[in-house]
Amino acid sequence: MSLVKRNVIANVVGKLWVAGINFAVLPVYARLLGLEAYGLVGLFASIQVLLMLMDFGLSPTLALGLARLSVDRAVRAQEMRDLVMTLSGVFVASGVICGGALAVLAPTIAVHWVHAEHLPPATVWHAIALMGVVVAVQWPSSLFLSGLTGLQQQVTSNQLQVGAAVARAATALLILSQASRTIEAFFVCQAANSVVFTIISFGLLQRHLPKAAHRGRLRMAVLQNHWRFATGMALISILSVILMQADKIILSRQLSLSAYGAYSLAASAASAAALLVGPALTAFYPRYCQLAAIADQRKLAEFYHNSCQLIAVVALPPTMLLVGFSYDVMHVWTGDIHLSRSVASVLTLLAIGYGLNALVSAAYSLQLAHEWTSLTLTLNAVVVVVVLPTLYFVAAKFGVRGVAATWIGINFFSFTVNVQLMHRRILRGELGRWYLIDVGIPVLTCVMVAVLGQLLPDATSRLGAAAKLAGLGTAAAIGIVIAAPTTRKQLEYLIAASDAK
Repeated sequence: MSLVKRNVIANVVGKLWVAGINFAVLPVYARLLGLEAYGLVGLFASIQVLLMLMDFGLSPTLALGLARLSVDRAVRAQEMRDLVMTLSGVFVASGVICGGALAVLAPTIAVHWVHAEHLPPATVWHAIALMGVVVAVQWPSSLFLSGLTGLQQQVTSNQLQVGAAVARAATALLILSQASRTIEAFFVCQAANSVVFTIISFGLLQRHLPKAAHRGRLRMAVLQNHWRFATGMALISILSVILMQADKIILSRQLSLSAYGAYSLAASAASAAALLVGPALTAFYPRYCQLAAIADQRKLAEFYHNSCQLIAVVALPPTMLLVGFSYDVMHVWTGDIHLSRSVASVLTLLAIGYGLNALVSAAYSLQLAHEWTSLTLTLNAVVVVVVLPTLYFVAAKFGVRGVAATWIGINFFSFTVNVQLMHRRILRGELGRWYLIDVGIPVLTCVMVAVLGQLLPDATSRLGAAAKLAGLGTAAAIGIVIAAPTTRKQLEYLIAASDAK
C-alpha cells in the first residue's frame, strides 16, 4: 500500500475516532457540569480557535518546509532540524504569552464579558485562568503535529491524537463523575493531559527527523527564508478565525451562558458536515504540490476533480441530515427533546454554511499548493469588513437565527467568487465541470434523498431515529456515487494517482 493511501486511511479513521469520542462525551459533559458551566467549555473552544492567530502561519510553513526538504533528507537533515527548532522556539514563546495573558485577564473577562446566572464569579474567574494554563502547555503540540504531517508520518500522528482523545475523555469523565463535578476540575484535567500530549508529540517529531551532525539550532535565516509564505498564511488565518468565530464571540457577549452553551452544541453538531474533509485534504495536499511543481495540468485537473467528488461523497450526506433532519440529529445525539427543538432551526442554517465551506476546501488547498495566498487573503478581508458590522446588527435584531444565516452568506460568497477567480488562473476551463459534476449532481442527489426522507414516518425512539438517519445518509452517499459517472471511478483513480511518481 502506498504512503498516500495509508495516510488517507489513517486520517479518516483517526478523525472518525476522535470526532466520535468528542461527540459522545460532549452531551455527558453538559449533563455532569450543567449547561451553564458547559458554556465555559464552549467559550474555551472559541478561545482556542481565536488563539490560532498566534500561529503566524508557522504550522503550514513547517509542514511545507519539511515536505520539500525530505526529498533530499539525507543531505538536508540539518536544515530540517534547524527548521523544527527555530519554529518551536517561536511557538513555545507565543504559547506562554497567550496563556499568561488569558490568565491575567481572567477576572476582567469573568466580570465584564461572561454572563453567568448561577455560577459564582470566582468559579468563572478560576475556570478562565485555568484555560490560560491549558493554552500555554498545549499550544506547541499543534506545530509538532504539522511537522509529522510534513514528514508523511500521518499514521503516527493519528495514533497519537486518538490516544490523547481517549485519555482526555476517560480522565475527565472519571474525575467529574467520581471526584469533583466542577468546571475547575475539568480544566485541571485538560491541563494535565495537554502536558503529556505536547511532550510525546515533540518526542515523536524528533524521532522521525533524519540524523544530523548537530542538534537543531535557532537560526534567524530560517525565518527569513520562509517569511513570505508564512506571512500570507498568517494573515489568512487571522481573517479566517475572525470569520469562523465572530458569531460565537458576539453571542457570548449577548447571551446567557446557558443559551450560549446550547448554541455551542448546535455549532459542534453542524461541524460534522466537514468531519472527513480535513483528513482527506491532508492526504491529498502533498499530491497537489507535486503536480503543481511539475506543471502537469492534465493530471492535476483529473486528480483535483476526483478529489472534489470524494469530498462531496463524505461531506454532503451528513450535511443533508443536519439540514433536513436537524431535530432528529440533536435528539439522537443529546436525548434532550426540549434542547433539540430549541436549536433545530439554528443547526439547519449553520449546517448549510459548513456544507458550502466543505465543497470549496479543495480549491483552497490547490491555491496553497501553488503558493498563491493573495486571492483568499483579499476576499477574506473584504468579507470581514462587511460581515462584522452586519453580525452586530443581525444579532441584536434577529438573534441566533440571524447570526447563523449570516454564516451561509459568508460561505456562499466563497463558493461563487473564490472558486470562479481561482479557475481563471489555475485549471482554466474546468469550472463548468466542477459546478456540474463535482458539486451539482451530488447536491441534487442529496436533495432528492432528503425529500423522500421527509415522506417516511417519524421515528418513535432515539434508536429508530438513529437507524433512519443512518439509512438516509447511506442512501445519499450511494446515490452520489451512482449519479455521477466519474465518481464511480474516483477511488480507483486516486489510488493510481497516488502511486504515480
